[in-house]
Amino acid sequence: MPDFIRSQWLRFVDMKIIREHSHLAEKFPEYFGATEPKETKLSWFTHCQEVAENKVIFYNFISDAIVMLSKNEYQKIVNKKFSEDSQIYSLLKENGFFVGKDVDEAAILSRHRVTMQNTASETMKVVILPTTECNARCRYCIAQKNQRIDMTLATAEKTIEFITKASHGYKNVSFNWYGGEPLLKHKLITMMCKEFKLKVPEINYTSVITTNLVLFNDEILDSAVTNWHIRKINITFDGAEQEHNSRKKYLDKTFNGYKRTVQHIEKLLAKGINVHCRFNVDKNNINDLSIILHDIKHFLENELFFFFVSPLRSEDNVNDYFPTLEYNEMTYITNSLLIKNGVVPPVDSLVPKLLTKFCLAKSKDALVIGADGAIYRCNLSQLNGANATGSVSKGVVKNEVYNDFMSIELQQECFACKFLPICQGGCLEQRKNISETNSPCNKFIFKIAAISKILTEHYAEADDKSGKTTT
Repeated sequence: MPDFIRSQWLRFVDMKIIREHSHLAEKFPEYFGATEPKETKLSWFTHCQEVAENKVIFYNFISDAIVMLSKNEYQKIVNKKFSEDSQIYSLLKENGFFVGKDVDEAAILSRHRVTMQNTASETMKVVILPTTECNARCRYCIAQKNQRIDMTLATAEKTIEFITKASHGYKNVSFNWYGGEPLLKHKLITMMCKEFKLKVPEINYTSVITTNLVLFNDEILDSAVTNWHIRKINITFDGAEQEHNSRKKYLDKTFNGYKRTVQHIEKLLAKGINVHCRFNVDKNNINDLSIILHDIKHFLENELFFFFVSPLRSEDNVNDYFPTLEYNEMTYITNSLLIKNGVVPPVDSLVPKLLTKFCLAKSKDALVIGADGAIYRCNLSQLNGANATGSVSKGVVKNEVYNDFMSIELQQECFACKFLPICQGGCLEQRKNISETNSPCNKFIFKIAAISKILTEHYAEADDKSGKTTT
């Protein structure tokens, strides 16, 4: 529909389209077919979230559309008291909230899961742990359950030899350097990148690294740009200065890790490197967020810098971690602070879209290589012989562990879940250790009330500024 016509229609209804449907006609021809159905039904994957006052947020998790309605309009939908040619009905149907009565949405989503796994990628993704050693001792770190070892030069050479063969047919390779603290082995990373480039110069490669950043220096930075082809760096804050340094428990006590991290962020951004910064929030450090935002305020407008808040999880019910039942309160508090400080995230970062790719654990185009050369499906797994699915010497072994991760079968409770399109059954590794603070499901599910409120307030404020009124 042309924007001019849409704007004319919206003058006469309270409904606001927050996010239009994605291009789904190609993916799901039965869902958005060219033939107009005689009868329609409300899509099963539509979720209604009532918000304070006179607003309702409507989500459709297959079409990706989000609309805001008045409660009066919502009642018309529930009670079917609008004609088939009404403006509200037409806009909702166009955005996937209504589908043909005979459309089998569960079957469509099942076929989509098969397509997701079987669609070949041009990029091979390889997570490599050059070491499981670390210069910090963060209590939440998953690597602490792994044996501490460094990758040897011989294992590194075998790893590149294996990747060289495995990358045949791909246009790109994405290296994800993980640990432990991968910067402890920065020279080995440089050697491996140079060796790969020498062996297969026709394949483009890039690097992502997850690091506490404190070991960075100008020499490493130059090599990261020149040899690693660094694309993104993932870092975390665990609180404001004192709390962050205390939780990181750096083995070297001679430096201020928090201040050094902030200084390095500035250098990385100046080099044109994307920095994704996560604040690991729990009940004891949530009040530090405003201090952190003040300390990094000069980065917040940089398009290469992405800052987000994520609750710590544990397979044990840690008292100071937020249980999923408290995610809404935590989300509203933290996002309100972000918005107040000028961090206004796009809708797409608040509300996930239909998954079109599985995580690397289920991807045929991805694998994890441990410091000892063993191959795994997931970097969240405990890296030991019981979870290995081969080695760089022997290749991938399709054993029971491999088949469990690669299976796209769903848990019984997932079939009836309206959030299935954005979750796709969740994390298999986290499903092994469910607790009050750890769920395999997409975190958005536990935040939807808070995010709906944030969206409502955001668009109400935007309307007020533009001189419009909302009811």
